[in-house]
Amino acid sequence: MNLRPVRFVTLKHFETLTGYTVDAANSKIKRGDWLEGAVFMKAPDGRILIDLEGYEEWVIHGKAVSGQLLRAASR
Repeated sequence: MNLRPVRFVTLKHFETLTGYTVDAANSKIKRGDWLEGAVFMKAPDGRILIDLEGYEEWVIHGKAVSGQLLRAASR
């Protein structure tokens, strides 16, 4: 059986993993600290999902850059 780590998690699961409350995460999204497509995404059903890879980039570098921006910058 191949088990793959989960990349996108709900806000509640993110809170459990990191200690950032749902309210704190929502505040970072509303302030624009976390960019859609970089640190969070909206699922097809409208729920907010946190991209753990994007979150790690934000922690390490203090900012998150969307994949689209990275690709454009590398051209």
